[in-house]
Amino acid sequence: MADKILPQKVRDLVPESQAYMDLLAFERKLDATIVRKRLEIQEALKRPIKVKRKLRIFISNTFYPAKSEVEDDDNGPSWELRVEGKLLEDVRVEVFY
Repeated sequence: MADKILPQKVRDLVPESQAYMDLLAFERKLDATIVRKRLEIQEALKRPIKVKRKLRIFISNTFYPAKSEVEDDDNGPSWELRVEGKLLEDVRVEVFY
């Protein structure tokens, strides 16, 4: 950047040199903005977008009594617990960053 700055003698001799110096200042601001935006995009990609949705859970319980009067290990009473889940499609979706 130092090689782009005009010496004071040249600035005194060339009236348009102030426009050049203004362009250099604008370029520095633009570069800083681009770097800042690039970092913001990288941070956003690291942090996934969280979407709040509803999960409907179905829980069922089934009991199977013993099949015979004799208590066998194979024919003893048993039960089954079933848990099922389903994501509901919501018309109104809330997005959290």
